[in-house]
Amino acid sequence: MSRSRWAAIGAAVAVTLGAVGVGGYNLVEAEITSGDRNVFVPITPCRLMNTRASTQVGPRGTPIDSTPYVVLAHGFNGQCLIPADAVALSTNVTPVNATQNTDVTLWDSGPLPPSSNLNPRAGAGPNPNAVHIPLAPGGTFNVSNKFGTVDIIVDVNGYYAPHNHLDDIEAHLPVMDSTFQSSCLRDGSTLYGPCTPAISIGRADRHSVMLVADFGWRTAGSGHATWTGQCRLEQDGVEITGTEVRIGSNTDTSATSNEADRAGINHTIADDDLNNPGLTGVHEYRIACRQATGDVDFLDLQLSVMVVPERPGT
Repeated sequence: MSRSRWAAIGAAVAVTLGAVGVGGYNLVEAEITSGDRNVFVPITPCRLMNTRASTQVGPRGTPIDSTPYVVLAHGFNGQCLIPADAVALSTNVTPVNATQNTDVTLWDSGPLPPSSNLNPRAGAGPNPNAVHIPLAPGGTFNVSNKFGTVDIIVDVNGYYAPHNHLDDIEAHLPVMDSTFQSSCLRDGSTLYGPCTPAISIGRADRHSVMLVADFGWRTAGSGHATWTGQCRLEQDGVEITGTEVRIGSNTDTSATSNEADRAGINHTIADDDLNNPGLTGVHEYRIACRQATGDVDFLDLQLSVMVVPERPGT
């Protein structure tokens, strides 16, 4: 199990861009130690969207046309975990398969801005561009294409979030942990059992937790009419309600060995100051699975957990 901080302290945390802001958002310089500023938080690059049907990431698998398409960034989307206090994204945006010479614009909300971010040419190969995308209050942004259609790929390498007092910034940045297990054999057992090492993570004050699980399964024998199993997320050895996923088939009477597929679970334990008070303290998280019928092996199980502190001042 390896821990990866989503931010570094010092110059890597506060990125200086001189007088240039992000969609009107001011950034900080490393020597500034107090005041309301938005700071850059680098993350492990992740893919937020890819509209190509063959390699689709996110909810859309068709090219972008002239109708503005709204993309949700906050929370679990595509392959990214973006906290709710992010006000802008640092991205690489790649246009591909343009049917005409065109202009592509990415912006937060309101009317289409007069300037574009990308200018793909028909028949041209992939040409990624660095784009800083401001987010609307709900954590969304718009994508619009002027002529024809074009596929859009958005990879996120960081985000901007408001922080007061940079000398205390580390205390208010998300932290992520992950664990991996190559296989989990639950042969002959219909009871849930741990399939990944537990991740012990949290903080003393209020926080939200975002969990992303991904795992494969494979039938390991033959002669059964059905092949089913379940996996779920557990906190401190107890099921997290609403996370159970069923795999396999109840109806495939011709199932043979080595049939395989993958499944995933996304879940948030929120701190929203309303109905959900969030969490306090350190807790353990893991994937647990069981074999219901047939003979099913669970493979390449990965769990990532991100702890997001309560926003300062709330």
